[in-house]
Amino acid sequence: MKFEKVDWDQFTNTQFRGKVKARYDKLRELFGDPKVGTLCDYGTQAEWCLFLGDDEEPVHIYDWYSASSPPCNYEWHIGGCSYKALDLVKEALEDNHV
Repeated sequence: MKFEKVDWDQFTNTQFRGKVKARYDKLRELFGDPKVGTLCDYGTQAEWCLFLGDDEEPVHIYDWYSASSPPCNYEWHIGGCSYKALDLVKEALEDNHV
């Protein structure tokens, strides 16, 4: 699946759309290195901001206030402008056997 990594400031009007279960190393393998933050940076320690799919849907994958460090996280929040963002992440994970 086609994707482009972007900076957070390119995103507008995204909001929580659901959660997915995936290993951190598999997300890194699929989408590259995340932006790494601290809990003070919007409550995330790792996040990916992407335009995903042929329609370049804005997708935000992040670990919202997780007590675990990113390599130990298995549940990730998905943000987007529509629920298509959640569907695209699930499809990318399934297509890559994650």
